[in-house]
Amino acid sequence: MITTRRLEALTDGIFAFSMTLLVIFIETPKAHHLFDPQQLQLYLVEQYPQFISYLITFVLLANFWIIHHNISRFITKTNYLNLWLNIIFMLFIVLLPFTSMILGDYPQAWGSIFLFISNLFCICSTLLGIWVYASHNRKLIRSDIDQKQITLMTYHLSIGVFFSFLSIILSFFNTSASLYVYLCIPVSLLFYKLMNQKKS
Repeated sequence: MITTRRLEALTDGIFAFSMTLLVIFIETPKAHHLFDPQQLQLYLVEQYPQFISYLITFVLLANFWIIHHNISRFITKTNYLNLWLNIIFMLFIVLLPFTSMILGDYPQAWGSIFLFISNLFCICSTLLGIWVYASHNRKLIRSDIDQKQITLMTYHLSIGVFFSFLSIILSFFNTSASLYVYLCIPVSLLFYKLMNQKKS
């Protein structure tokens, strides 16, 4: 059976590379293009969409890394199908800095928003696919994991897929609102936890 250690090492490297790549995409001014400090200040102000895009995407990548790390804690072994699911997941992770850069350059364009949220949908879907495949019949996960934990993780990942898909649909009607749909994810998770606490 193939071990998970090298897969986890590769995943950590991919995330580190992608998070570093974000700042490289922010264009720096050339000295011969700016003749006084006021021009530099104006240039930096004009770059604020890129900085906002950088901040949002960095936080998203950090969140996806944490989720993948939490999934990996339960998975004790792997196989070739699981390896390829993880490789496809990393493919979409590496693509995120590019789609984020396009969004930063064209924050109001439908195409840039659609590309970005479609990228997020693919990431959320592959994360869910990795977990569902690994946890089905406890194929690749630890045998001592409670069924409630499996169900809870499936629910958390499904919420990301649902709201990502909803964001894509909404983008055809209101491009700006489609980005705010992702704010529903932490709210829905908090509501779910409160409801569980109330039942218990």
